[in-house]
Amino acid sequence: MYETLSCPVLGIGYKNWQVAQREIYGLENQLLPHNIFIECAAELGYVGLFVFILMVLFCFINNYRTRRALFQHGLDNKFILYTSNGLDAALVSYLVTGFFVTVLYYPYFWINLSMTVALNNVTNNLVASSKNLLK
Repeated sequence: MYETLSCPVLGIGYKNWQVAQREIYGLENQLLPHNIFIECAAELGYVGLFVFILMVLFCFINNYRTRRALFQHGLDNKFILYTSNGLDAALVSYLVTGFFVTVLYYPYFWINLSMTVALNNVTNNLVASSKNLLK
């Protein structure tokens, strides 16, 4: 069965929130969790919630490393600096609104994550090319 208490580690499964409501609790109105963390914990379990939180932290850490690399190597690239700040602000906005809206599986977080990684790679390549120019 889909009982949340019987599978807290792995959860009830991807997109099974409404199935669990119907099968376990007998609710016909198909309510939504309206919170990304509750949805993640229920559907993906403790493991999924832990991984999701790690990915959120990784985004902030990766943007911090991007800004640090710019400052350590004396690069004055305002586009990269402002973009990393903007990605942090977008992620904070996503997390705040995620407390009230069910958007865990929407592409917003995943696009932010991929842009964060891409920006860090661009910065690392820029730092490496600037080191080669100085030699």
